Amino acid sequence: MKTGTYSDDMQTVKKLIHNMDWKLLKAQKIVLSKLQSKRSLLPSEHETIEGVLCLFDAIQDTAVDTYGYDNNEVFNHGNMTLREAKEIAVKGTSKEN
Repeated sequence: MKTGTYSDDMQTVKKLIHNMDWKLLKAQKIVLSKLQSKRSLLPSEHETIEGVLCLFDAIQDTAVDTYGYDNNEVFNHGNMTLREAKEIAVKGTSKEN
């Protein structure tokens, strides 16, 4: 794996945060959280979903704490229903093309 300088790495993170589709990420979190609550999951499946949710949280925390994004924009999913979240997650983007 190629490694760059710390400055290069931070620029990459900044681009990731800047280009993030927050509505899509929040929708995916809703869907994954609902899926995680199913009792039929194997422990390894539950742990995998938990890991992805923790990664999403870390991305959101970085956006707010390091790059000054608004907490509501990044975390608050408002009154998004599971159905709406699924539609956004399946479509793959909430941004207008």
